[in-house]
Amino acid sequence: MFLRQRFGIVVTVAALSALLLGGCSSTTAPTPSISSTPTAIQSTAASSPTLDPTANWTPLSSRTGAMSLRYDPRWSAAKCEPGAQYSWGTAVGPTTAIFISSTPGASTECPLENESPEILIESTPASATPQATPGIGACGANTPTTSEVTVDGVTGQRQLLTYGTYSGCIGIPIVAEVRYTFTTNGRLYTLNYAHRQGDAHDLTSEFDLMVQETVTFSAS
Repeated sequence: MFLRQRFGIVVTVAALSALLLGGCSSTTAPTPSISSTPTAIQSTAASSPTLDPTANWTPLSSRTGAMSLRYDPRWSAAKCEPGAQYSWGTAVGPTTAIFISSTPGASTECPLENESPEILIESTPASATPQATPGIGACGANTPTTSEVTVDGVTGQRQLLTYGTYSGCIGIPIVAEVRYTFTTNGRLYTLNYAHRQGDAHDLTSEFDLMVQETVTFSAS
């Protein structure tokens, strides 16, 4: 059972000099004129490449989930692939789940259940019966702020939820939640980050970067 709870130009002006001809002469060299239109402007600033802050992140892919991504190497991740064997048994159901935690030393094996994941990513066949998980308005969430976002050419939604109170749901109470949803290639993808009470850091910026810059979808 899986419960779920985003940023000189050095203008080289050519020095013009007058040439003096012969020895001593009383003739004054004419003052050169400088055109108001520059004829040679050169930048000495080398164009530096844009650095990808996720370039050294840890890659992760899921065949059953038909997706891949990269995550901060300081974090840990565990995949739950349908039909795969784990120490506690075989994962069942159509949903592929990925749990990502910023806690050092967190388990990297698919958990039997996780009531308070920081980041939970789910990939489910769009035709499958949805799991009985809390909806947007559950657990005391306020009306979400929704925006459109495109990732890997797929347009979906980003929702930001806040909680005045957290009630009716299990797990550590949530302060704020960021949720992305996409549908493509016959699959529904939900990527969720929950900032909970007592968390040392708000990972919203890192989560947004992970989703928007590293996630790719593939055909099932």
